[in-house]
Amino acid sequence: MLRGAALVLLVLAACGPPPGDTCQRVLVSATGQGAAGGFGGAGGSGGAAANALGIAGEPLTLTLFAPLSSCVSDALRASVEVLGPDNLPVPVALSGPPRVLDVGVVQVALAFTPAQAGSYLVRTTFEPSLGVRTTVVDVAASRLDAGFVTVPLPGVDGCLGGAWPLTADTVACERASGAIELRRADGGVTSFDGEQLVVVDTVLWSVHRGRQSLERRVFEDGGLRLADAFAGIDAVVVPALHDTDLAVRQATGGQLTILRVGAATLTPAFFPGFFDGRVLFADPPGQLYLGGNCFDVSCVFDLQGLEAGVVWRTDPSTGQLRGLARPLGTLDDAARFTLRQAPESPALPTAAFERVPLWLPARPPVSVLASLDDGVVTLSAWNKAEVVRVGRRFVLLRDSTGVRVVQR
Repeated sequence: MLRGAALVLLVLAACGPPPGDTCQRVLVSATGQGAAGGFGGAGGSGGAAANALGIAGEPLTLTLFAPLSSCVSDALRASVEVLGPDNLPVPVALSGPPRVLDVGVVQVALAFTPAQAGSYLVRTTFEPSLGVRTTVVDVAASRLDAGFVTVPLPGVDGCLGGAWPLTADTVACERASGAIELRRADGGVTSFDGEQLVVVDTVLWSVHRGRQSLERRVFEDGGLRLADAFAGIDAVVVPALHDTDLAVRQATGGQLTILRVGAATLTPAFFPGFFDGRVLFADPPGQLYLGGNCFDVSCVFDLQGLEAGVVWRTDPSTGQLRGLARPLGTLDDAARFTLRQAPESPALPTAAFERVPLWLPARPPVSVLASLDDGVVTLSAWNKAEVVRVGRRFVLLRDSTGVRVVQR
């Protein structure tokens, strides 16, 4: 038993065994499925239920199953203990006595309210000698009532592809007129000519149609600086990943090109093929595509999320989410991170992008955003229906007068 953990005990008396009773116990999985022919063993581990995920400050209810099935003669008892991310006991209560389901499967329901984000260890002991079930529950930080700055943005739905967060009080918006606006919380507006906007942190990538030039601007000291430009680029939609020093665009000849910021200039590196609309992202020194035309690297059909430093894929053998380091190798590479939850279906980009957010289901309309921050995976809960865009440092939420900028 874990030292110092909160302990709750309930007892269910059962009738005595009928004459000639013969009972054979079978193994029961973490999801309550009996394994016919499995006997013995006193321990078990696994998830309490599919998609077990909590939100800090909100009550959490779990159902756990005994590792072994029961017999009619058993006087069933269960005790549960929970340790928080600080290794301190958390108050927990069983919602009722153990229940016996078909074929002797025993379940209990428990409830506790996690006060902080992090991983919680839940350990339930089933008696008589039905084993111990342990599970780890991940709890997300709540961003449902987080502080924000409102940026007035008339015609927010007119921002092509949606507005982009730039700083804590500034957003960028591409208009159909070919102008890109920077709007500040104080009502100030700056604009310049450009199309196919992508914002990565404080870097803005856009194409000037008239000059057929890809332009890279940096927002600093409250103003814009044109840092780099590369000629011979078309203002057409290319759904490709961008970073602060990386862009993928279509050259005027129709060929895709990777553009990387060098010591003083942008250095092009061409793909051995022409753009056919199916590229998802390039990750030098390798390239990764969604569907068709893999160009000597593996196609990826199981992409769940993508951001700086990590790509999330589903392991087909376990169903787990695996975070693989970029540049991407193969699914056989060792994962940097694993998550136990099943993801929501990703909204794959149809235009240039900075990330594919990884969302995990919580409770409608709330979803949990999994992000890599300073080398650590963090979980945060948002009202997904209000989310306009997830950026590198900020999240934009829809507001009646514009957008709210919230620290991610």
